[in-house]
Order: sequence, then C-alpha cells, then structure tokens
Amino acid sequence: TVTLNIPEGGYVYDETGKEPTVENVVLNGKTLKEGQDYTVSYANNIAAGTGTVVIQAVSGSGYLGIQTIEFSIAKASINKITPSITVPVEGKTPQETINVSGCDTAEIKWTYGGKEFQDKFVAGKDYTATIILTADANHAFAATVAAEGWKVTANTDGSLTLVRTYTALTKAEAGDEQAKTHLITF
Repeated sequence: TVTLNIPEGGYVYDETGKEPTVENVVLNGKTLKEGQDYTVSYANNIAAGTGTVVIQAVSGSGYLGIQTIEFSIAKASINKITPSITVPVEGKTPQETINVSGCDTAEIKWTYGGKEFQDKFVAGKDYTATIILTADANHAFAATVAAEGWKVTANTDGSLTLVRTYTALTKAEAGDEQAKTHLITF
C-alpha cells in the first residue's frame, strides 16, 4: 500500500510542478524506505489534468517493479481579466487583436449598423465591439463574471462573449485618448 499526501482542496494549476508526498510504502507487511528500497518521480505534474507519481524499486534492493498513482490538477479559475481595447477615433482602423492571459483565443470584431466593420472609424457614429474569449487548457472562467460597461454572456462551449458599444471620437475630442484604452476587469 502507498499513501499520497495531497493538500486539502487538492491541486490547482499555477505553472509549477505538483509533487504529492509519498508516505507509508508497505509491501507484504514491511515498510519500505525511500532512497534505499524505492525512488519517487513525477510525470505530467504541471498542467491541469492528471499527474502521475512513479514509485520504482531501487536496483539491488531486493524489490522489483514500478507502481504508478494518478492524482488530479484542477484548472485555475479566471475571475479577473484585464484585456484592453483601443477607444475608436475617427480615421483609425478597428483594433483586430487582443491578448488575454489564460486564454487561447481572444477574438475581437467590430460592427456598424449590424454589419461587420473593418474600415476607418467616423466620428459620432456608434460601433459595437464583440470580444469572444476562450480559456486555455489550464484555465476555466469563474461561474460569475461581470465587466462594467460590458454585456457578458457565458457560452455553452465555456467561452465568454463581451459586447460594448462605443461612439467614435473626433481626433480633437480624443486628444490623449488616442493612446488610452478601456480595461475590461472581472
């Protein structure tokens, strides 16, 4: 028998290797000693999913074999995201990309009058930004997500859709706004 010492609440992905302590290795009623009778190694112990503890008999110890024990690593919860989106300013083209930590994809699409828009912004017109965020394999979105000023929808595939309408500014109105961004914070 083997006992693994796993922290209360289990392991959650955090970019570091998880190494449950191996305790009480007993074979045929005899307690074995690490380093003398067996060695311990780990596999697949960083990413969310299933990690493995490998217990292997030491050569010359009088024991033979390998025992593997699996343990779980949960996905990290994304409850705060701070992607940034550039304020629409006349004569500028829409921002097409956005990078978000913990997300595989972060698509941004602009529409005007219900149709996809890729031209240059016109001052005073309303443009809608739609961002679709898909978490990577090591992350999952928190059950409740809100973003001030954004309509947030949790999709059945686990992704999030954020929608917000902006009125494009003139260059004069924008001033330093041209370099500013709106932050989406959860």
